[in-house]
Amino acid sequence: MLELASGHRRKADLVIAADGVRSAVRRSLGIACSRRKYQDGIVRVLVERGSFVGGAWDHVIDFWAFEPRTLRILYAPCEDGRLYMAMMSPRDDKQASKLPVDPTVWASAFPMLAPAIKSVGSRGRYDVYETTRLDTWSVGHVAIVGDAAHAMPPTLAQGACLAMMNALSLAEFVSEGSDLTVDLQRWENASER
Repeated sequence: MLELASGHRRKADLVIAADGVRSAVRRSLGIACSRRKYQDGIVRVLVERGSFVGGAWDHVIDFWAFEPRTLRILYAPCEDGRLYMAMMSPRDDKQASKLPVDPTVWASAFPMLAPAIKSVGSRGRYDVYETTRLDTWSVGHVAIVGDAAHAMPPTLAQGACLAMMNALSLAEFVSEGSDLTVDLQRWENASER
């Protein structure tokens, strides 16, 4: 039985939780979870592309700077004239990892991106690179997929893609069998963790 936030209950053969890195479903099931924090963090932001159109600007570009500090910008053009920037820095670099983004720090390392960096303003979100590991991806008739099951560092929608591939794999396993509990175990055993 699935209980919704509204209090309504629904009958379900299988519940699939794809509710993200801080999964409430995972917590409610009591699945043991370990998190590992890394030394780097990332500011993620969407801005208008502005003049960054044509040629190489229409492709994903990975910019790196190593002096006087190590910084990275993953530049990814999006639909509707927007630009996704993932701005990576060591988390102990207080100037580069703070919000709002300090355009002086970032534009001095990446002058070619200065107009986009200066347009960030107070937007953006900062996350430390972390990974998640679970002892199991299912309990009873509930399966955990995507970032809820095995979160990766927050870059370029890898978690969303992983959730879709987990769900596809899960669908294949449960459609082949007749015992959902056995099918879920086979799915877990066949998947890399």
